[in-house]
Amino acid sequence: FYLTQLNDINQKSGIMQLSGYFRTWWKDPRLAFNATANGGCFEEVVLMAGEGDRLWLPDIYFHTAVSKITDGFATLTSISPDGSVWRSEQTTFTVNSILDLGRLPYDAHTGRVVVASFAHPVSRVRLTARGGDI
Repeated sequence: FYLTQLNDINQKSGIMQLSGYFRTWWKDPRLAFNATANGGCFEEVVLMAGEGDRLWLPDIYFHTAVSKITDGFATLTSISPDGSVWRSEQTTFTVNSILDLGRLPYDAHTGRVVVASFAHPVSRVRLTARGGDI
């Protein structure tokens, strides 16, 4: 998740609202195609807004989410010749997170956001943080 804004923190309710881009990467060999170097017509396929919703999408959700808003926000899906897919969804969501703000403004916090697969067991799905710690 690429965080762009921390919208609200409600210590009493134990929730915080975040805005940003939920980005996912996966490989689907059924989407592979020939690039221009191999006689194809283009180097990547870019799908805007709802066009990318027609693809198979990982069933990833935020386990600690109270609500998620994506309606009317931007979505971009890019497919590479080898079938690699990159998807970015602009979203605002509210998550449960216990925060102790007693030392404000001289404190630091780590908000715990749990991401999981809805339908697949851990043995079939591998979720890893890209470019950062898990």
